[in-house]
Amino acid sequence: MNEEQRLDLVRNAEDECRQVAREYGWGSAQATEAHQWQLNVERSTAGELGLAYAERMDLGVQWDTGAPMPVLISGGRTFVAFFLSVHDPLFDGANPRIRDQRADRGIGIVEFTGAMSVTMGSPNDEVLDGHGGA
Repeated sequence: MNEEQRLDLVRNAEDECRQVAREYGWGSAQATEAHQWQLNVERSTAGELGLAYAERMDLGVQWDTGAPMPVLISGGRTFVAFFLSVHDPLFDGANPRIRDQRADRGIGIVEFTGAMSVTMGSPNDEVLDGHGGA
């Protein structure tokens, strides 16, 4: 398969993902499956063309989405992400002082070396089209 055919396949996967999401809803099992297929097509295309791409890694922990974690610190070309390794079921996000100390398991640290850039969070409205969200 040549480069143009691969790029056509990527565009078709994007179109299919949008169509399935419109038909069944973005949170549906069908949309999730279509999105996973789109990601696989994008990754395999990037690999074949010698381009950079990201792979999902299961770190075996749940990120704490409440303040003040997770925190991302970057410096030079090394990036370190910190996160609470266990979610406290008593913490509802409203008051950071309400915590079950028995649920605290410390902080996990993940270091990424050789990364060109790093971001955390969802893309904003200005770049959402490029992330398959519209």
